[in-house]
Amino acid sequence: MATLLSRAAPCSKKAGPKQRSELVANLKEGQTLQGVVKNITDYGAFVDLGGVDGLLHVTDIAWRRINHPTEALQIGQTVNVQVIRFNPETQRISLGMKQLEADPWDGVEGKYPIGTKFTGRVTNITDYGAFVELEPGDRGPGSCLRDELD
Repeated sequence: MATLLSRAAPCSKKAGPKQRSELVANLKEGQTLQGVVKNITDYGAFVDLGGVDGLLHVTDIAWRRINHPTEALQIGQTVNVQVIRFNPETQRISLGMKQLEADPWDGVEGKYPIGTKFTGRVTNITDYGAFVELEPGDRGPGSCLRDELD
């Protein structure tokens, strides 16, 4: 989830109050917009949409795991984002980038049938088993319970 902090100063110096209020009045959930990354924090990035800032949460940047937004974004970078949620009363805007891409989990059952053996890269080992990445950069590796490992 990403939010626009209404107290945050607008990043765009060209957009006046009228342009900002028009942008906010026309925002719709599901809408795709282009913006510029203005600030990066541990939990996400603030994106200037032309006078108002939306928050792109780290979990909505990409389908793969991102530990810090700087792994995928830079200040000043132009990005395409989707409005995930918009609250007109608080003017909080939640943005997403991964929502503009196909979900890598769609069709996984056909690609990796249950009971079939695959080769992958172990990304984490736990007491109960291991997490295995089957494709580079996939959203989340599959888990293998200890008694399922060969």
